[in-house]
Amino acid sequence: MGKQLIISRGAPVIDEDGCHARGCPCARCDAGYGPTDFERSRARQARQERERRAVEAAAAAAEPKSAKAARRLELERAAELELEATAAAIRRSQEAGRRAAADARAARLLELRRAGWSFEDAFAEIDRTHPLPTREDDHEKTDDQ
Repeated sequence: MGKQLIISRGAPVIDEDGCHARGCPCARCDAGYGPTDFERSRARQARQERERRAVEAAAAAAEPKSAKAARRLELERAAELELEATAAAIRRSQEAGRRAAADARAARLLELRRAGWSFEDAFAEIDRTHPLPTREDDHEKTDDQ
């Protein structure tokens, strides 16, 4: 009888890079087909690249949460500014309404426009019923006083 060839001496031992470890008892490594130092360095670089990508992916997964929070804060601030601008516009409109109510010509114009009069007809009516004071009227007031 001849010498028997043992095909499987043991299970392969794989190191952290994914290569067969030095001193691996498997038949492949025992036959001299284990990874070379160059293959080991390439496997180490590939492992480091995978780890770097995993870290980047984890950071990217965490980023949308912070990006969403930042966007929400930005939208809230924009809404606050819009609210402030709207409130200021309402205050200006109310003040203009009070000034118009105090002015007889403007109050009459609003009244005629609400009644459906055109601008031309309303202004003509106002000029007829509430004429603007002339410079002569101003001089007469100062002379009378």
